[in-house]
Amino acid sequence: MTWNACSLFHKFTELELILNLNNVAAAMIQETWLTGDRTVYLQNYNIIRRDRPNGVAHGGVAILVHKNLNFIPYPLPDTGEVEAIAVKIIPSNLIILSVYWPPSVRITDDVLNKLFCRRQPFLAGLDINAKHRSWNNHSYNRNGMTLRRHADQAVYDLIYLPTFTHFQPNSLPSTLDLFITNWAAKLQPEVVNDLQSDHRPVLLITPPSSSRSTNFTSSVLATDWDNYRANTSKIPLRTNLSSQTDIDHAILDLNSSLKICFRKSCQLVPSIRS
Repeated sequence: MTWNACSLFHKFTELELILNLNNVAAAMIQETWLTGDRTVYLQNYNIIRRDRPNGVAHGGVAILVHKNLNFIPYPLPDTGEVEAIAVKIIPSNLIILSVYWPPSVRITDDVLNKLFCRRQPFLAGLDINAKHRSWNNHSYNRNGMTLRRHADQAVYDLIYLPTFTHFQPNSLPSTLDLFITNWAAKLQPEVVNDLQSDHRPVLLITPPSSSRSTNFTSSVLATDWDNYRANTSKIPLRTNLSSQTDIDHAILDLNSSLKICFRKSCQLVPSIRS
């Protein structure tokens, strides 16, 4: 799955539900907006992240890998203002990349070569801010034309939805969220409409007739709401609030406590769909 989260920190609970419901093996996230002081946790996923080095809560990329999969961090060459992170899945040696190309940064052949011209099998999920009619946009931009030309000359495929993935007020919808891969597996994109962002998450699924590379059982997250109510009733509430800062901190503490109670009240059960 690939998704531009437009700030990830307060969306982990709903993201975790979507990941488990769809049996996602790896998720490539763009615009995490995380900083070094933000600790994040997902019950069934390891999180590999690259925050913006200046400490500003914008941009940033991450990869979420299911804990049933073995992986190692995979080093990438310097790509300047293009934000990218990668892991290698073991033993398949498939390289997973998450890439965010800021709209103000021009796409160049040099960076495209560094990221996507490789002999090893790779799968990249990205928001590349490149528009072209061949992947369902109303118009072209310079980045889209560069990517289209490079893809025609290189040995990789662009995978995209026949529907739009990016929606902003007072603007035409567009398709900015793509997969780039040289992997031989048969893959189909599918949109997810249940996460909060101006970008729609895109799943990449293997058709039923093709063999899956993952070996973990399809499952969903079941919640014991009685247990959740019992746990939340024990949360101490801060009532001595004398400033806006106190209120902000109290809200963050309460939100964190609710998420912890939710996770404690959930467990994976076999999916009915499987």
